[in-house]
Amino acid sequence: MTGKDRILVAVDTPDLERARELVQGLTGRVGGFKIGLEMFISHGPAFVREVLDGGGKVFLDLKLHDIPNTVAGAAGAAARYGVSFITVHALGGPEMIRRGVVAASAAAEAEGLEPPTLLAVTILTSHSDDDLRAVGVEGNCGDAVLKLAAMACAAGAGGAVCSPLEVRGVRERFPGGAL
Repeated sequence: MTGKDRILVAVDTPDLERARELVQGLTGRVGGFKIGLEMFISHGPAFVREVLDGGGKVFLDLKLHDIPNTVAGAAGAAARYGVSFITVHALGGPEMIRRGVVAASAAAEAEGLEPPTLLAVTILTSHSDDDLRAVGVEGNCGDAVLKLAAMACAAGAGGAVCSPLEVRGVRERFPGGAL
């Protein structure tokens, strides 16, 4: 993997023309593009296909979080686009993650596509320890990230997403890129 392949550019705008300019200007110079909720809801699968057809890779950051059957269906549908990464929310639990991984792999393989990597979002970067306590999670963000990352890994996620503040702890807990 080259240095540029490690760079994913966030396309966090509902402005379709601005997004197109960004993607066209950077395709081939970066590893891919993160398409989040705002862009996806504003312009849907058509924009994902546009990026893919133009030679870009897509990290579809929708943080899927629902009952396992629903996440499996959504992950399978997303995998059929040919995206490289799909996010699920780790708080959905191990069964939800397992079902998402299996469905995404099966759907991609049925289309002759490379299965996407499902990444588990641990704790949102905007959350504080107080936010966690407010929703009934004991401990601090760092501890919660480690617990959720371990659970997600055991459930089959290909990696975890956390804030830069927790990266060191995750790397220490999972040396050698085990997660």
